[in-house]
Amino acid sequence: MKVGIVGVGLLGGSLGYILKEKKWASEVVGIGRNEEKLKKAIELKTIDSYELEINKKVSELDILILAVPVKLIPQFAEKAIPYLKENAIITDVGSTKEWLTNEIELKIKKSKKEIYFIGGHPMAGSEKTGVEALDPYLFENAVYVLTKTINTNKFAYNKIKEMANVLDANILEMNVEEHDFAVASASHLPHIVASSLVNCAGNLNNSENHILSLAGGGFRDTTRIASGSPIMWRDICTTNQKNILKVIDKFEIELKEFKKVILEKNDNNIEKLLSKGKKIRDQLPQKRRGIISSMLEIIVFVPDTPGIIGEIAYLLGKNKLNIKDIEVLHIRENEGGSIRVGLEPKKGDEELAKQLLKNKGYKYKILN
Repeated sequence: MKVGIVGVGLLGGSLGYILKEKKWASEVVGIGRNEEKLKKAIELKTIDSYELEINKKVSELDILILAVPVKLIPQFAEKAIPYLKENAIITDVGSTKEWLTNEIELKIKKSKKEIYFIGGHPMAGSEKTGVEALDPYLFENAVYVLTKTINTNKFAYNKIKEMANVLDANILEMNVEEHDFAVASASHLPHIVASSLVNCAGNLNNSENHILSLAGGGFRDTTRIASGSPIMWRDICTTNQKNILKVIDKFEIELKEFKKVILEKNDNNIEKLLSKGKKIRDQLPQKRRGIISSMLEIIVFVPDTPGIIGEIAYLLGKNKLNIKDIEVLHIRENEGGSIRVGLEPKKGDEELAKQLLKNKGYKYKILN
């Protein structure tokens, strides 16, 4: 497959690197405005060549991946459509789907060409940006949403599904409306809340109260995503406005309930709300059927010492236990914490993992 990527940043760069590395793409062409960054992308082996604008080179492509801010995706699709050959496929990595899918399908219809659009949203990334931040394992075990409409072409859909499988992602099929409401709740609201928390603390901070100086691990963990690209999140907020406003309304109800029970100094109800939140949060690491394959999950309680994560990974890995996922759940300076390890569930692995951890003196808990 000859693949073009508009926007060779973290997502686009990682995509290009993996598709080349796995030899799924015979050629990857990067398209962007910053020539220095595109040259860097060639050095990092994420693309084979580059173009500074959409031009006739696009006519050679089988797939065009649009990895730019959401509002720019339909614009780039419109520029590319006249050059794309018949049966070419356009896909994207945008965080909202309904608005941009409607826009692109309309532009394809007007062109009267046999070109197909498949909406894609890999639930992967970080607060880091740029091709230098590329990660060859960025999509491994990550949910990759593919969306369908009544206009979806079966061949094109299966080809993008094949691409997601090459990335070792876990495919979740949804319609555009379901997708946008789900991400508004699970992704967009958390970012807005994180930004609001930072803004609130920043507005209250001064040289006398030292609020930001006292911001510990909990504050940093909760607000980490606020460091994401403001331009990307601006576009998400405006293109998924309807769903985001719905979930903000729901969140305001929850916040008002907390305010009410705290105002009343109602210990019972405060504890109930906190317990409810804890119970739901504690269930999050467990992988749900149909989204991510089941894993053997172990919480390991550890001291906060240098190299502790590598120690556990080495202990399990050298005994041929395949670590599929690992997450630091809670670490504080000079105190203990916990690490969640997800293992490929093979017969006998649970007993082996338990024995290895026990022999090394680690306390642990198996998640059901």
